[in-house]
Amino acid sequence: MRNMLSYLAASLPASASAPARLLALQCALRSDPLGHTDVPVGLTRGMALGCIAALRQELQAARWLRPTAGDAWDRAVRLTDPLSGLPGAKARSQAADWALRMARGRSLVGMTAGTRLTALVLLAHTRPHGNDSAIDAHHVARMCGASLPQLIEEVRRLAEHQLLAAWVLDTVTDDLSWKLPELPCAPQRP
Repeated sequence: MRNMLSYLAASLPASASAPARLLALQCALRSDPLGHTDVPVGLTRGMALGCIAALRQELQAARWLRPTAGDAWDRAVRLTDPLSGLPGAKARSQAADWALRMARGRSLVGMTAGTRLTALVLLAHTRPHGNDSAIDAHHVARMCGASLPQLIEEVRRLAEHQLLAAWVLDTVTDDLSWKLPELPCAPQRP
């Protein structure tokens, strides 16, 4: 999951919106080795990202995906740069399911796509058992398609909703550190 988020941070333009990044994540994780992927209407509806056609157009304008031959954007798309060295289909399917469940979890219902993407990125980079995780804040911001001030606002929002037990931005190293609240059963990432 971490590698896929880093790949998207590098391959999508900085201006790509959080909803487009969440859609791109699902497309990449669900793609075959040639970059073809099927994006069912039920999946996109369940992601609650708004107008999927507009998001697909945003990703097409970024030259990140295109409709497959003879398809009118209704389901099937093709990544413009198929991913090499992908983990197996089962691992990617599990990662896609995990990302979908985490980004649509009960605690994130009603939150913006930016907040959900930030939560997903932090969860993917959380050390086992939620113990004091840290990563460069600029890298997190790039994965979220946000400026550093926007990222800090999203992290504050997560803390206000008690989805983070604690967090701090080290102004010397620019590391963002966080700790998850104690949960009876922490979500396992693939």
